[in-house]
Amino acid sequence: MDLRAWQLQDGLGPWTGLGHRDRLPGRPRPVAPAIAASRSGAGVPGGGRRRAGAEIRSGRSGGRHPLPGAGGARGLGAVPARAMGRRRTARRLRTRRPNADQSVGRSAVLQPGLLHRPDAHRRGRQSDPRLRRRAPVAGGKDRSRARCQRLCHAIQHGRGIRPAFQGDDAMKAPRVGIIGIGQSQFKARRSDANYPELVREAVTLAMGDSGRSLDEIEAVVYSLAPDALLGIGNAERLGVDAVGARNKRFMRINTGGSTGISSLAAAHSHIAAGACELVLVAGADKVGECGDSQTILNKIWDPTYERSLPLGTITMLAMSAIRYMHKYGMTQEDMARIVVKNRAHAALNPNAHLRAPTSIDEVMHSRMIAWPIKLFDACPQSSGGCAMVLASEDYIRRNGLEAVWITGVGHSSESYYIGDRMGIGYSADHADAQALGEACSRAYKMAGVTDPVRQIDTAELYSPFSNTEFHAIEAAGLAPLGQSPRMLREEGCFQIGGRNPVNPSGGVLCANAIAVTAMVRVAEAALQVWGRAGAHQVKGAQRAIASGNGGDHQFFGAMVVEA
Repeated sequence: MDLRAWQLQDGLGPWTGLGHRDRLPGRPRPVAPAIAASRSGAGVPGGGRRRAGAEIRSGRSGGRHPLPGAGGARGLGAVPARAMGRRRTARRLRTRRPNADQSVGRSAVLQPGLLHRPDAHRRGRQSDPRLRRRAPVAGGKDRSRARCQRLCHAIQHGRGIRPAFQGDDAMKAPRVGIIGIGQSQFKARRSDANYPELVREAVTLAMGDSGRSLDEIEAVVYSLAPDALLGIGNAERLGVDAVGARNKRFMRINTGGSTGISSLAAAHSHIAAGACELVLVAGADKVGECGDSQTILNKIWDPTYERSLPLGTITMLAMSAIRYMHKYGMTQEDMARIVVKNRAHAALNPNAHLRAPTSIDEVMHSRMIAWPIKLFDACPQSSGGCAMVLASEDYIRRNGLEAVWITGVGHSSESYYIGDRMGIGYSADHADAQALGEACSRAYKMAGVTDPVRQIDTAELYSPFSNTEFHAIEAAGLAPLGQSPRMLREEGCFQIGGRNPVNPSGGVLCANAIAVTAMVRVAEAALQVWGRAGAHQVKGAQRAIASGNGGDHQFFGAMVVEA
């Protein structure tokens, strides 16, 4: 018996439970024998439906007809329906009016499970995604990649490996290693190289460091912050050839100042998910050559409610400094000590932009920009590039390469409007980098770090102004809230040779090519645990954390790197 005959025998037309969606208005309607018999003598035209104790409008004539009693196929009794070879009880639902020929408020009958059956208009696909079966995967490599994806997600969210997988044969977390690092020298101007050449310079250094060729690279993640600084829209197009990305996977990342660390996180995901084995991350910027970077950067603020205050990247962090002073007692001299420390570190780093040592007195007498931030408290406008090569553990082992490992990745974001970040009952405070702290906590959790003071040997923290380094130190768990100024002043904890050296490269206060500034933080952290930092090497460093901040301190990222 075919489907049509089966439906008619059971008293079910092809439209049952579909609200007449299978027919266009005005077409003749087929009437099943059981329904037609129930209507005989009742005075109900073919377009109507019975409803006990009520009147109903005919779908054809628009007239109303009294419906005595509750008899008939559409009465209160359940309509038997056959589904998948079994008889079930139909469910009654109140439906909307999908077509012009159906009365409003009409009672419809649905066959159980009908919505979960294949739809004829969708080529047999299941309408409910929860009921779709996963297609069989051909090849063990693809199945392994799928397992790696699930495991990465579980580990990053603190769930670890399921007990069923524990033991000698337990599936290990996929590791991603850094095998090549390239940095150009950062200067105010690089008139000797245009933008693509600056990118290529960093890429050449990184590829030489890794011992790989561009032909082996499977994907490129391009780090480019506001391209208005270059005066070219979508400037990543210029970089495709510079990074050897023709006919390869290519994506551009932009999260403001945190772009570099966000790009590395994207590359890490490419490899950890099993999509690629060798990924290049690269970028460059010419902030020092744009003419007026502050005018460009200040466009990130809301033009109606914030920009006219005036609110900008400097005034925003000046307000944060004032709040920190009020809450924890930081002084301008404490801010100056950060500058002196970082300049002393930068003097040991040949790639730093500002390498001249300074003193507290010089910082205090530099030009005021936005109280309490002075000229020496602010980062420079730098031009330069950075590139890094990431690879899977399997690739590194097969080729006998040296590497350091990315063991923790964490990110967090904030609301666009600064005032909204404080929340109800001051859940967030401008004196505390709460979102950065969340990003660091997630990276620590993934890396298995429970006591940062003891387990972190050095840190490269994104601190574009002197006061923001105190926020970052505390967010990274290297000091209690409000205590980092005192610890620097009395104990020298964050200098090279101290308990937890912070920014041994000189940090953002001494080099700031925005598109790659956060990438440089990870690169410098990797060089430290690799033992290749040169004159600014922290003795015995085995584990480091790096961070990045972006936008109006809206996007935050953190990465743990280990030898």
